[in-house]
Amino acid sequence: MVRISTQAQNDMALSMTLNAKSNIFDLHNQLSTGVKAQSYSEIAQDTNRLINLKGQIQQSEKFLNNLQIAKERIELTSNTLSQISELTRNFDRFLKQSLDASDANELNNNAELGQKAKDILIQLTDLLNIRYGDRYIFGGEVTDVAPVDITSSSYSSPQDPATFGGYDTTQNLSYFKGDTEQTSLRISVNTEIEYGVSAGNSTFEKLIRTLDIFAQMDSSTPYQFTDPVDGAQRNAMNDAANELATIIDEIKGHSLRVSLEDSSIGNAKKMHENFNTFAKQNVNEIESADSTEVFTKLQAQQNQLQASFVSLSRLQNLNLMDFLR
Repeated sequence: MVRISTQAQNDMALSMTLNAKSNIFDLHNQLSTGVKAQSYSEIAQDTNRLINLKGQIQQSEKFLNNLQIAKERIELTSNTLSQISELTRNFDRFLKQSLDASDANELNNNAELGQKAKDILIQLTDLLNIRYGDRYIFGGEVTDVAPVDITSSSYSSPQDPATFGGYDTTQNLSYFKGDTEQTSLRISVNTEIEYGVSAGNSTFEKLIRTLDIFAQMDSSTPYQFTDPVDGAQRNAMNDAANELATIIDEIKGHSLRVSLEDSSIGNAKKMHENFNTFAKQNVNEIESADSTEVFTKLQAQQNQLQASFVSLSRLQNLNLMDFLR
């Protein structure tokens, strides 16, 4: 019995059968894993786009991590400024009460003013030395050293009213151990912003100096208030009240600027979050297999495989007698 099928027909039928089996294997993998391919070579037309998207997502997530840390720092800065503002207003009220006191009560009120200044100065120092993790947030770019130290030998207190002749207006940064630089933050490839407030800012210098002038005049120091207060002491109190009004306004300005910085950081964070959502959706579309589509293709390939088996079987069994019938 002589077969009349050619080698070429056999090869073509066999190739179609093997291709169908390979396709079915790939489709089964897609159904079980949920992804279209196990390697980039299997999605060659989308490889560059996929690699670029994943790289951009990775970079964006680094920005997001840095932005989240910066946002938490700036929120802590904002809360601290609010507390400093309240302390300043508290001392301002107490100072004005002392200025308004009658001569009979002045010595008692002013002695309390000295103790009040000392207490608030300690609280202010603690607030300006607040940390986020292991980083001092009011130290500028010097993050590993407490920025305010009024106990070290390098600190020189302002002069008392009797020595200076009133309110000591001499700028005094001897308490400051940081720098006045703002923290830099890159929020995108091409954009960098600065944020934060330094304890070396003139607002805090004036506040520390003002408080320390009166902290030196409590009942435990040699520079106590007289009864009634002398001219230099009253001048210092009046000048300090005026200075505190300026300081309170400046703290408001710092709080507003910090709020704007927080808004900028929040907007940048939202931008990266939106990009990541979009990019991850695109990656998912490239990588993920649509189960309905895959199942439909699988059925088609199974039908093709079955037809290929039938065709191959017929070609293998075809002979001259069958052809002549």
